[in-house]
Amino acid sequence: SNAEFTKKDNDTYSLDVNGSCLYQDYEIARNRLMMRESNLYSEMHTSSKKGLKLRQWAKNRMPSYLNPEGIYSSHHLSELENMSPDDLHEEYGNVSLYNWVHAYQCLVELSKEELRKRFSSKKPIPLQVDRWLIIKSRENWLSFFKRKGMAEDVAKKVIGYFTFNSKSHDLNDCPFIPCVDGLCLMPALIAHSSATRSLMSLFGSKKISQAGKGRFHEQQFLRQVRAAGIKASPIETHANFQCDCVMLIDDHLIFTELKSNGQPIYYGK
Repeated sequence: SNAEFTKKDNDTYSLDVNGSCLYQDYEIARNRLMMRESNLYSEMHTSSKKGLKLRQWAKNRMPSYLNPEGIYSSHHLSELENMSPDDLHEEYGNVSLYNWVHAYQCLVELSKEELRKRFSSKKPIPLQVDRWLIIKSRENWLSFFKRKGMAEDVAKKVIGYFTFNSKSHDLNDCPFIPCVDGLCLMPALIAHSSATRSLMSLFGSKKISQAGKGRFHEQQFLRQVRAAGIKASPIETHANFQCDCVMLIDDHLIFTELKSNGQPIYYGK
């Protein structure tokens, strides 16, 4: 192996990787996820010590329309995107990450319910397309998402992104297949799909804008710093220069680059 762990003391380990290690990028990415997971566990543990149940903790931090599966998927997405749950109010493609998770999870639940009906039936199902697929017009899909608590303009955007086209990777990413009668869904496939992994693939395949990533964390930091009486402001003078937060402390001007989590370990050492 080209990777070697060395124990320095009781609490410190180092990982040595030479330049030819094929898994260097993988290890860096995995370390980010481990750091994110540790932070989430710490937040939950702190909430538990304060006497709060996890369900109540999630209720206070996440939109009320999320069901338990949606809460789990949201936590998973926060790990993969290296964000805290609060950051999931940020928007990708003008749709909040919570709405992305909720929309896909609604399709998963709809597909599961369709399969339950199918397998509980004692009569054989005819080999007809409309008996094996869920087919609705765009207007009916729009009504479906609105009944689930989504705003009309957001639901329209989600339907557009979920519609399969030449940019799509597969039917997990984009579960809506255009057909004569509108858009059809394959319940046998989507019922077993991972909302989080499908969305991560969709964001990349359709190059959905993530320009606002990190803004929620930056605004949260600025509010807390200003509340402490410190003069602080973001700077964005032109396309090639911006600073997340400039602070004035004891006549010292401090330029700050904000990250929601620490950088991964440097592997060259």
